[in-house]
Amino acid sequence: MSRNLKTHRRAWILAAIVLLAFGLRLHRLGSESLWYDETVSVHLAGKSVPDLVAHTAGDIHPPGYYLLLHVWTRLAGSSDFAVAFLSLFFGVLLVALAYWLGARVFGANAGVLAAFLVAISPYNVWYSQEVRMYTLLVTLTLCSSYLLWLALEDANTVSRRWKWAGVTVTLILALYTHYFAVFILVFQIVYTL
Repeated sequence: MSRNLKTHRRAWILAAIVLLAFGLRLHRLGSESLWYDETVSVHLAGKSVPDLVAHTAGDIHPPGYYLLLHVWTRLAGSSDFAVAFLSLFFGVLLVALAYWLGARVFGANAGVLAAFLVAISPYNVWYSQEVRMYTLLVTLTLCSSYLLWLALEDANTVSRRWKWAGVTVTLILALYTHYFAVFILVFQIVYTL
């Protein structure tokens, strides 16, 4: 089979996997009432930005996700479906990122397998339907890891700086989303050294 045909076929397979991921996450999205932590997310997103930041200064979670949800609810509304759709978006984006990182590190077939496993992961589907910061956190940390891989293999000084800047920005955003991102930061420092 020619390389072009393989690439074309792989693109269709990846598109099908992304559509599967979207369908699994969309199924019954917003059909169940929000549980306590999700209502806290929606409540905080409904506050003014200064009040939201002031509240999260004493909270166990940083304000990044709540600020994003604040903007999202202004655009999409605050129905159970609308607020959960933000997590769905990042859950589907995570499937594509799993492909890119898997393909870059282990080859295209491994990337397709990684995307498929993330797409059908019950854990990922569940969190892609919750009004919480978890899919955003994983998406940012995986994006950071992908950029780190690219930066470490890039010999061009200028483009390498941009990739390192991307690693830094995505890690800062991840830390601003959830404090557990510090574990990815430690891993990336150890891996780089």
